[in-house]
Amino acid sequence: MKNTKIPIEGFLPLPVKDRIRSLRKARGWSQTEFAEAIGVTQSLVSLWERGDSRPTASALVKIAEFADDAQRALWVTEAGLSRMAVAEDEDGVRRVPVLKDAAAAGTPRAVDPSNVEYYVALPTAWLPRNGKLVALHVAGDSMAPLVNDGYIVIVNTAQRVADVLLGHMVAARDGEGGVTIKWLRRDEGHYFLIPQNTSERHPIRMLRDEGNWSIVGEVVKIIGDPPAPKRK
Repeated sequence: MKNTKIPIEGFLPLPVKDRIRSLRKARGWSQTEFAEAIGVTQSLVSLWERGDSRPTASALVKIAEFADDAQRALWVTEAGLSRMAVAEDEDGVRRVPVLKDAAAAGTPRAVDPSNVEYYVALPTAWLPRNGKLVALHVAGDSMAPLVNDGYIVIVNTAQRVADVLLGHMVAARDGEGGVTIKWLRRDEGHYFLIPQNTSERHPIRMLRDEGNWSIVGEVVKIIGDPPAPKRK
């Protein structure tokens, strides 16, 4: 049998600029649409595709979300992160990163491995499809008995549109980086973050366009222990 030599170049990944263009076109997106999905400007995407600029690590991880399974690990590696930095579905289970502190939730960008305390594995059937999920520790009793101190909430940071989340439990962030869990309501055109237990300690907050409060995402799952049995 005659040996056929296969060029080794065929096994090397394409340059980043070519892979970005290929991924964008595979999605059927213009540069502007791709930029909106990644959270950057169209001019920056143009620079990437020309090879005049390189995406940051957080942008590369965001790009990985839109790649197919075969290419996702390559983008994550390109960002200088391990595969552990991006939640993946495997055998019907999704691994969700539990952040060390609520402030680490921030806005929905790349999960920083230094902020991940551990991963919790949950059945994919329990979670929204294509959601960008992080888990947060809960401190305080403003949402008790639904969400108690020490519970963990799973937050979908891909869903942050206030009108869509009306009546839902959300995670919201103030200008100082603190995160709170509250109900989202609207009254007379204004949006409010309402605790389960309203008090001087747990006031209602108005969500203003010009204010410091912003929605981090929707609470899609609550993990906690059942209440202790009452003594007779």
